[in-house]
Amino acid sequence: MTSWLSLRLARRELRGGLRGFRIFLACLTLGVAAIATVQTVTSGILTSLEEDGRAILGGDISLRRIYEPPPADALAYLDQTAEVSRTREMRSMARSADGETTALV
Repeated sequence: MTSWLSLRLARRELRGGLRGFRIFLACLTLGVAAIATVQTVTSGILTSLEEDGRAILGGDISLRRIYEPPPADALAYLDQTAEVSRTREMRSMARSADGETTALV
């Protein structure tokens, strides 16, 4: 019984001609094109990161210790075996001229 109902509904939709079908095809084409574009851009980004990741990210390894300097023997070993760059982070507060408003910067 449901198959007859679906056939009746399909026949009614086709009475108006293929105008509605063209809109459906246009939407389908637009959706497929959008998915293909996103996939192509994603693939390009991943490929460039795989090939040039070392140059983009600036190094092979990143080590981090929070609020504590690395041991002296570890730093000596790293300095002998590779080029090492060091950074320091600190938290500070900024205060407005009137002294009432402060913010973490």
